[in-house]
Amino acid sequence: MPGQPKRDRVVAAMKQVAQEELGPDAEALDYVCDRLSGGLVLREISAELIERMGEQHSVEWLRGVVVKLTPDAKEKMALARAAGAVRHAEDALAIADEPAFTSADVQRNRLRADVRRDLAKMFNPELRENKIAPVQVASFGQLLLAAHLEIAAREGAEQRRRSAADGGETTPAALSSGETESVDYETVSENQ
Repeated sequence: MPGQPKRDRVVAAMKQVAQEELGPDAEALDYVCDRLSGGLVLREISAELIERMGEQHSVEWLRGVVVKLTPDAKEKMALARAAGAVRHAEDALAIADEPAFTSADVQRNRLRADVRRDLAKMFNPELRENKIAPVQVASFGQLLLAAHLEIAAREGAEQRRRSAADGGETTPAALSSGETESVDYETVSENQ
């Protein structure tokens, strides 16, 4: 388009990358959709283009350029974002699985995981409908306490079994069913 040299340079740069990475028939929109389906957001795509071209532009300006590339650009971008939402959900899971040694680590990991979970839900309507549960990040101290309480409960149950075998008050039905006491960890955590 005449009178829009900056736009033309950005579109040409996107098309060049698309053809290098996706094949000779790839277009500028294919570059954007490939990045979105990989889990990137438009801000990251913009930063990539700025670094590649050495020319500044805003994310809003780039969004305006991209949505005008083809009549169905918005729909293609939405589909690509939905595919990229899986990466955000996987990242949230990986962050939740990271070890946390202090309460600050736990809070940081929870925030990082929650942001990625929220991005996944925002970009993929199916994930919104399934209502992804909040990521629970336990501290090492909570896990250790829970393990000790579970061991104590098992030892107490075993002691009652032995007592019952020696004429205690436990019923034979309870002994044969192998019942053990379970510990409600949420209650224990709240009382701490």
